[in-house]
Amino acid sequence: MSHQNRSLFKTLGWSVTFTALALLGSCAPAKHQEVLPISEGVKVTVAVGQPQWTTKEEVLTVNGEVHAKDEVQVVAETSGKVIAVSVDAGSRVQKGDILAQMEDEVKQANMVSSQANYDKAQSDWEKAQKLFTQKVISDSDLQDSRLAYVNASAQLTTVKKDFENTRVRSPLSGIVTEKNVSVGTMLSAGVPVARVIDISQLKLVVSIAENSILKLKKGQSVSIEANPYPGKTFSGSVFAISPKSSSSLIFPVEIDLKNDAGSPLYDGMLATARISFGKRSLWTIPRVSIVGSLQKPQVFVVADGKAQLRAIVAGSDFGTDIEVISGLDKNDQVVISGQNNLDEGSSVEVMGATHDNS
Repeated sequence: MSHQNRSLFKTLGWSVTFTALALLGSCAPAKHQEVLPISEGVKVTVAVGQPQWTTKEEVLTVNGEVHAKDEVQVVAETSGKVIAVSVDAGSRVQKGDILAQMEDEVKQANMVSSQANYDKAQSDWEKAQKLFTQKVISDSDLQDSRLAYVNASAQLTTVKKDFENTRVRSPLSGIVTEKNVSVGTMLSAGVPVARVIDISQLKLVVSIAENSILKLKKGQSVSIEANPYPGKTFSGSVFAISPKSSSSLIFPVEIDLKNDAGSPLYDGMLATARISFGKRSLWTIPRVSIVGSLQKPQVFVVADGKAQLRAIVAGSDFGTDIEVISGLDKNDQVVISGQNNLDEGSSVEVMGATHDNS
């Protein structure tokens, strides 16, 4: 046998051997390997604390928007073409000032005609009463004369008002914020002419959550800080509390605010209201221990080395602390750090000192 043939058989032999081993390996029964959960036996390190009984001044801080207390969209009350405009945006006006003048020749002519008809009807009515007393005319004639007088009076009132409405006047003293017409504009009843606001008296509109709204009283004093004047305090008082909430249980509240000539506030500025409800004693926990939102607050409590997720009823928000109304016992170990790594039933290792409320 040649050297070349011996090499070929040797190569084939190794191939057959490896193939057989591979087939035997694939036919051998697989051993069962148990895969353990990664977290099994692993304890999550947490810090805990107990609810604290403390006395705090309850101050509600809410942001809001400043608006003029009196604001009106002035509209045309008759139809006609504008022949003069007396104001621009930013103009100061007094109550009764003319904002725009509409053509009035036809309306004036109607007023003159209606005045003449009224004068004649009034004279006829006075004569009819005398003639009726003298039994010269019948009761029917008297009533016809009276009806003609009443109709003429109503007609005169209507055309006088229509004539007066050609002069569009401001119903309040304030500042014009919008001018909606120009000379030549054709107007009809209801079309906007200008917007006027009175910023001498303002209101701060804020939104109050349901857990605070019942503590609020009309006339209650409010301390206000406006964004344009850091450090300066304005005084206000609760003016209106809406009894109807939004879908998220937020109630609109209006706070009266007198404008300061030295530090004027404008419609649309942002401000912060601070409302004090006085001091009281209560149970609190750190705000950071809350899991989820304050609308549906939950906390983790450690019991027997396990984490338990518990729903609570939260009260006032003190910034770093939250009032607990119900859901916790004074000796409960509330997780204040590490709760983001917890699930219901997680094994925990407590680090740090706890407070004793006994």
